[in-house]
Amino acid sequence: MFAAVWTRVVAGSYRSLPAMLGGFRRQRVRGQDYPALEHAPAGAAGAAIDGILYLDVAAADLAALDEFEGPDYRRIKVPVTLRQEAAAGMPIGSEVVADTYLFVAPDKVEPRDWDPVEFERERIGRFLREYPPPRPEPGW
Repeated sequence: MFAAVWTRVVAGSYRSLPAMLGGFRRQRVRGQDYPALEHAPAGAAGAAIDGILYLDVAAADLAALDEFEGPDYRRIKVPVTLRQEAAAGMPIGSEVVADTYLFVAPDKVEPRDWDPVEFERERIGRFLREYPPPRPEPGW
């Protein structure tokens, strides 16, 4: 969701669109600044999260994302709903299949929501310092 993180992990430049993922939630990870993406409990009203859909990501960048996310996450395919019209006649509300990272270490999850606004405002700088990209940045 955050360009400062995305551009440190991937080498390519990709078109992106705002999208919504239904049936999931973001929870806090104990002692960390990053979120855990989990399936929302069955019957949870309004269980959906907003995010960014990157289009046509190269295999090398998917591998870099896999490495960056680490063993507590598993890449899965999910249906997302577009929040903005895309090319090729895909209007707002179209559903497309996308990859996302499901958190697979439930013992590390706190029972409260992760706040992306708080992360961007207060924690992203520390996150970027503590979690270097899986590939050297230009000039390294």
